[in-house]
Amino acid sequence: MIKKIYFFILIHCLLLATMIRPCTTLIDLQELYNLNVVKQQVKNIQFEDFVFEVFADETKASTFKRRGLLVRRQMPLGTVVICHGYLGSKRDAMALKQLFPLHNVVSFDFRAHGEDRDGQVSTIGRDEAYDVMGVVNVIKSDPQMAGKPVIAFGYSMGAVSAIQAQSLDGTLFDAMILDCPFDSTDNAMSRGLEEKMKITLFGKTFTIPGKQFLLNHMYDESTQAITNFLFQMI
Repeated sequence: MIKKIYFFILIHCLLLATMIRPCTTLIDLQELYNLNVVKQQVKNIQFEDFVFEVFADETKASTFKRRGLLVRRQMPLGTVVICHGYLGSKRDAMALKQLFPLHNVVSFDFRAHGEDRDGQVSTIGRDEAYDVMGVVNVIKSDPQMAGKPVIAFGYSMGAVSAIQAQSLDGTLFDAMILDCPFDSTDNAMSRGLEEKMKITLFGKTFTIPGKQFLLNHMYDESTQAITNFLFQMI
C-alpha cells in the first residue's frame, strides 16, 4: 500500500514539475489540491470515440485505421496518452483515467489489438511507434487540446512504443511516464516463451518444443495466434 502511495505521489510530482509554468495560465494552482474539484472531474466523465490513420511501417507507403477513446476534462492541464501493453486494449488502458483527474486522457488500440485488427500483426513495439505518432497527431490537431502539454503513460509494450516514437520525433511528448519497458522484443518474447512453454506432469517439468520456430516467425499473423494463445493461457 505504501509503495502505491509513493507511486501516485511520484506521478503527481512529475506532472507538476513539467507543467508548472503552463498550468498557471489555465487554472489556479490552489485548485490542484481542491478535493471537490478532483471529485467533480472524476464524476463527470463522458467518452468520445475517434478513428485515426497510422503508417503501416517505416516505409510510410501505406496506412490503416485505429480506434481510440478520449475523456475531456474541464480546464485541463494537458493530455495524457495511455499506451497499453501486449494483448491489452484501449478499454483496459482507460481504467487508469482516474489517476489523471485534471488532464484529458486518451487511450487507443495498438495494431493487431482491440477492434479492427484483421490482417494486422503486432511487432511488439517497433512499428507500434507509428500508432503512437498517429494518436498524438490527433491530439495536436484538436483545437481544445492543441498547445497544451502531452504526456505519455506507457506500460510494457506501450512504454517501448512510446520510447521508440519519441526517438523518431522528439517533439511528440513533453513528459513520459514509463512502466516496465523491456530491453528488446526478441529477448522479452524469448523469456516469456521460456516460461510459458513448460508443463509439469507427475512432478516432472517438460519443455514444449517449437520455441525457436515461434521466435523466428513471431511477426507472422498465423504464428502470433499461437503465441497469443500461450500468453492468454497464463
